[in-house]
Amino acid sequence: MTPSLLSVTHPESSAIPAALLGKHLGCNVEAVDTPWEAFQVLRTRVFDALLVEFPVADWSPPELVTDLRAISGSTPIVCVHPSPTFAVRE
Repeated sequence: MTPSLLSVTHPESSAIPAALLGKHLGCNVEAVDTPWEAFQVLRTRVFDALLVEFPVADWSPPELVTDLRAISGSTPIVCVHPSPTFAVRE
């Protein structure tokens, strides 16, 4: 079975387009533009991993990871941030 990834990125600022990411990783990628869209999708589908590209308007990384974790349970969350010192600890 092909792994599935939910990507939370803004299409105009994404470092890696979803189609290219899926091809490179060999997985099915569903891309959403906002955390609100991600929350809706996560209520009805299960993913093998979540990818979040920061910055995300109106959300700090710890806040968004906490809210995603509340819906997605133990699904791995990979965060990408332009700052080389960025880290989210759970």
